[in-house]
Amino acid sequence: MFVATIFLLLILRKALFGLGECLRADAAYRGPIHDHLSNIVGGLVTIRKYERSNYFNKVFIRDLEKSTNVIFSYYTINRWIAVHLDAICLLFATGAACFAIFMKDEIPSEVLAFSLQLLAEVIMFFSVTLRFAAEVESYFLSAPRLYKYT
Repeated sequence: MFVATIFLLLILRKALFGLGECLRADAAYRGPIHDHLSNIVGGLVTIRKYERSNYFNKVFIRDLEKSTNVIFSYYTINRWIAVHLDAICLLFATGAACFAIFMKDEIPSEVLAFSLQLLAEVIMFFSVTLRFAAEVESYFLSAPRLYKYT
């Protein structure tokens, strides 16, 4: 279990930088969209009067594509983390199941079944906990900046 934990944490560390960068880029690209929408709402009568709606639509679509590309990258990195964490958990569970099969004559079957059931639950919760920890840590973007300013 210790080796699997090391691999899980290495994968988590590898992906956290990408998650943070995606959220930083999302914050940067989401600002122009909100600004653009407030300008449109404020000047809707003028836009319609001078028939400039095509221009504002093109600018909005351009900004929206940048923002959705960043969000797509964020969710892709999240799925990459999930697949790799689940693969390591699957390998560990397979090793434990093979060990239980080889030891079926030496250890009572009730103990083996109970240990495999507990192992499956612990691995599932461990993987989910690490995914949530990665997501929470990636959302703490302003904390390092605030610490740097103090």
